[in-house]
Amino acid sequence: MTNDIENKIDHILVSLRLDSYSMLIMRQIVVLAEKLNANLCGMFVEDSDLLRIANLPFSREVIFPAANVRKLDSAAMLRHIRSHAEKLRQMMAEYARLSNVACSFRTAEGSVIDEVLGESNDFQLIILMPEKYSSRRKMQVENTGQLINPVVLFYDGSSQAKKSVRVIHSLIENNNLQYLKVLTTHADNELSARQYLKLLSVKVDFIHIDHYSINDIVSMFSTDKPGLMILPLEKKLMEQGREIKYLLDALSCVLLLVR
Repeated sequence: MTNDIENKIDHILVSLRLDSYSMLIMRQIVVLAEKLNANLCGMFVEDSDLLRIANLPFSREVIFPAANVRKLDSAAMLRHIRSHAEKLRQMMAEYARLSNVACSFRTAEGSVIDEVLGESNDFQLIILMPEKYSSRRKMQVENTGQLINPVVLFYDGSSQAKKSVRVIHSLIENNNLQYLKVLTTHADNELSARQYLKLLSVKVDFIHIDHYSINDIVSMFSTDKPGLMILPLEKKLMEQGREIKYLLDALSCVLLLVR
């Protein structure tokens, strides 16, 4: 494992969502920060589109089993959202205290991807949660305490890719990684990746792809969806908010962006 100081990860940003899955894997995220000896910042984005929809005159909410119908109210929706955000903040703070991890929490309003990428300059690792996560995967995480395998890493020989190796080792130390798929576009990058990853105690497969694109990656894993994907956060990727959202929606996996 490389010890170069420039490959160190000091600050992690995790984008938390309005669902139970964010709470479900909070512990793993805090432990990852502990293993990397990094500060952790939780970010909760109040979805402005959701609040606008709540104000539309035709919006309704059906309450089962009595099937009572009531108008959606943006003020009530905002209270619900902020109540959930507070629960996430308290949970993160408690886990961080137990693991001796420095943590902070912030909220924003707008588009999740845009807000997160806009904050990315201050962090070496960005964790994005999928908006939709299957009940099967939730059950697996609940039963095993692990992030769902396989983990997919795109390795291009960049400094971001070398930082990703630190994340890989930390996931293995925490028993969150059992099967790794490494994507490369060049033979030299594969040789470099093999050198950095040769001592791993997990199964590793190397896969050659002709060129790097979000669409190609989504097509490759459309039927065999990964549990977690690690990608380098380059300038071109920062400008691809729509593609990143497409990847999250299509693969429903946790996405780690390393910069």
